[in-house]
Amino acid sequence: MFQETVEKLLNQPGRSGSWRGRARSVVTLGDVVPNGPEIEAMEGFLAQRRFAPALKLAERNLSGERRNETLRLLATRMALDPAFLEAAAGDLKDAASARRPCVVRAALYLVACLAIRRQPDLSLVSPLVWTASLRWLFDYLEPEALRAASHVICTRYPEQRFLRRLHDAASLVPARLDGDRFTDRLDAAAQLVRHVGEGPSGLLVCFCGFHGRMGIPLNFIDRWAQQAGFHVLYLRDLSQSHYRQGVSAFGETMADTRQAIGAIAQGLGCRHVAFYGSSMGGLVAIRAGIALGATRILCAAGTADVAPRPDGSRLTPDEKLAVTREETQRLSGELRQGVPGWLAYLYGSDNDRDSIIAHAIMGIPGVEAMTLSKLNRHNIDFHLVMTGRYHRTFDWLARHAEDIGLLP
Repeated sequence: MFQETVEKLLNQPGRSGSWRGRARSVVTLGDVVPNGPEIEAMEGFLAQRRFAPALKLAERNLSGERRNETLRLLATRMALDPAFLEAAAGDLKDAASARRPCVVRAALYLVACLAIRRQPDLSLVSPLVWTASLRWLFDYLEPEALRAASHVICTRYPEQRFLRRLHDAASLVPARLDGDRFTDRLDAAAQLVRHVGEGPSGLLVCFCGFHGRMGIPLNFIDRWAQQAGFHVLYLRDLSQSHYRQGVSAFGETMADTRQAIGAIAQGLGCRHVAFYGSSMGGLVAIRAGIALGATRILCAAGTADVAPRPDGSRLTPDEKLAVTREETQRLSGELRQGVPGWLAYLYGSDNDRDSIIAHAIMGIPGVEAMTLSKLNRHNIDFHLVMTGRYHRTFDWLARHAEDIGLLP
């Protein structure tokens, strides 16, 4: 299967090396939620402009971690209808007064306000609902739009510190390059983003974490990657099973995925291929990078496979630590066989499981375990953004700098 997918990635936007103003090719094989009756129902509601049942359908199918990008795109299109805003405000008020779930409704209402540059009526729902709605939009909005929406709510509710962090993170994202039109789809197993300028530095392969992010949304990360001059291949394990079968768009094994990455790099004419993995994608990025001879590998708090047992029961904290130690021993042995370039493992000094891996691989030639002091969070990527150091990771990955320069 991987060869068919590779050909789609390389040929959809135009021939290798010819961008023609387009920056994106998306493969969505292996979607989490296939198109089904809810899509047909939403299309019917939109055709009749029946916003109330459409909002209920969106809330039921898109809240929390539920993913159906086709349905979300339809709901977003609904929010751009000039008649939607008034209907959404009434529905949102009714849902809030009846104490029904309304996070997705509030998010779509904010999208409608942004589209026509109208201040949202913040009295419709509580500050916590506004915060949750912006958290939901975090994966979907452009950084500029998220910053504008969160600014209004932050000003009204300064005590919402998490919301302030979202606003500040969006404010630190660089501007798009001219011609860059990448927009992430969370149900895409593989997405290839071609660099829109001249002289790209190579191919950056990103293995996403459990929730399909690299600690922060791909819509954010891609801005830094484009500035560094990379073509970028974003990969997800939509089954959330630690890439045991690789990436579904390429086949059923990690060997298929590694072959696909090599073929894409060759098709793009990239001699430099860098690997970047976050959390669940961290250790698989290390192993894929070593297998393909990468000269730069960045692992942001990579984790061992501590997925639930086959019966669905979760491992205890002690069991997770034991699994992490076992995995660390295997990884350490593999790294001692030789690292082709330079591997940087980033971790918080106060995070127990991440520290176990880091301490085991310290001192191996070609490996640098870099501790971020007094940090107990697992999300290294977000921390680097908030401390103004995130651009250094991409400079290092692109070989613009020999020293990753993240530590004082």
